[in-house]
Amino acid sequence: MRKALVMAVALPWCLAAAGVIACGDKFLVIGRGVRSQRAKGAVRRASILLYVDARTELGAAIRAAKLETDLELAGHRIRSADSPAGLEAALRGGEYDIVLAGISDMAALDARMRGAASPPTLLPVLYNPTEDEMAAAQRQYRCVMHSPGKKQHFLAVINDAMVLRSKDAHKAERWEAEVREKRSGTAFLFLVAGIELAAAAPASAQAWLPPKGEASFSLGGQNLNARYHLLWDGRRDDRGKMEWYHAISDLTYGVTDRFAVRVGIPYVFSRYAGNFPHRPVGRPVHDDGQWHSTFQDFRIEARYMAATGSLVATPFLSIVLPSSGYEFLSHVAAGRHLREYAGGVSLGRRLDPVLPDTYAQAQLSFTMAQRVLGIWHNKNNADVEVGHFLSPSVAVRMLGAWQWTHGGFRIPLDAPAGSANFQVHDQLAKDSHFILGGGVSYAVNGSLDLSATVFKVMTARNSNEVRGISVGTTWGFSPAQMIRRRKGAAPTASPDAP
Repeated sequence: MRKALVMAVALPWCLAAAGVIACGDKFLVIGRGVRSQRAKGAVRRASILLYVDARTELGAAIRAAKLETDLELAGHRIRSADSPAGLEAALRGGEYDIVLAGISDMAALDARMRGAASPPTLLPVLYNPTEDEMAAAQRQYRCVMHSPGKKQHFLAVINDAMVLRSKDAHKAERWEAEVREKRSGTAFLFLVAGIELAAAAPASAQAWLPPKGEASFSLGGQNLNARYHLLWDGRRDDRGKMEWYHAISDLTYGVTDRFAVRVGIPYVFSRYAGNFPHRPVGRPVHDDGQWHSTFQDFRIEARYMAATGSLVATPFLSIVLPSSGYEFLSHVAAGRHLREYAGGVSLGRRLDPVLPDTYAQAQLSFTMAQRVLGIWHNKNNADVEVGHFLSPSVAVRMLGAWQWTHGGFRIPLDAPAGSANFQVHDQLAKDSHFILGGGVSYAVNGSLDLSATVFKVMTARNSNEVRGISVGTTWGFSPAQMIRRRKGAAPTASPDAP
């Protein structure tokens, strides 16, 4: 199975420029990057019971391969049992998608699970099998493992088992819909069609977006500082010290295996210390040397994984809406206070076998901004990331972000101080820039990542010479499983079909 990548470039404040970085809109980055554990192979998280006697050759091989650690880093939840008593305790104390055990234990396990409301998928492991033994096992079971084996083999087979389990669940849903239709005489055509369209996607592309029913929550902090304005001709102009701190929150949810939605909002603290404050007409001066804070803009985004395989393409649409009436005429304004509508595509590819454990991804987007004084000032953005995994849990990466604004003001040529245009120059600045950065991420476990990023504006027009650092954490979880555990409800997956 291919190692998959999360399209983090589709999160503009998580990786690269989230719009212009002139006075009225600042660079927002958590620096999460690609989720390490998902890039290492897990595309469908599973609750797995590992039933192997550590004293056997199979148990020793699995322990030597550090299988439990690799599966946890890949996002799976693991519980182990090494005796019949331990197996019974584990089965009574939890619900599982997969029971992984030696093939000699399959008959007893099959009898033990028979009649259960929602039995787990049984996944046999053969120790040093011959070709004939593997062929015989594959005729009896839909998915089979062999040990010793590479980590990618174990992850691929588990993912295949989860894909088949998902398809079985869809078949069961269709059958139940047909039964209800026959009993009640009510048409379920739309429901059945929807189930057909939601059939399991190919395993190789699942990790680009959260699996169906899975969510990830990101929380980050960022410090930005600048002293120089970069004018329309590239000249640097010292206008005083500008500083921002951002607290950034972001929630993503997988509606299906191919479709995800995201919502987020930053909270901004900022201060200007200098002799050239902006003075809004009829509003308080924001550049007064004091700290100011406010929520910035809501960002709502929908993403659809349209192409899969070695090159994954994920188009997206997003909308930005100001959350409050914050001040936009300031050296350290939280944002531009404009509605924005954006569309684009995120692309990603692993570079194996040429560059093992290395990936590249990019995002191209076009944004239509709310007009000010009847003037269009739309923009194109291009973000690029190249990363490498030093280990299953540690990744490093380089980031590049470009922006080109079409229309708007050349600063200060089109909006000199004291003019009417100056009152909206932060909203209409013709900001074009290139930003370079680097970062590192660490997978603490299968569901928690930590990350850090540093970045700097390398060249720009009608902008600020910003540099900054961001740190963040991302937690992946399943709301449905949390609710089931709390209520003690049975899992929704259907029985495994032999």
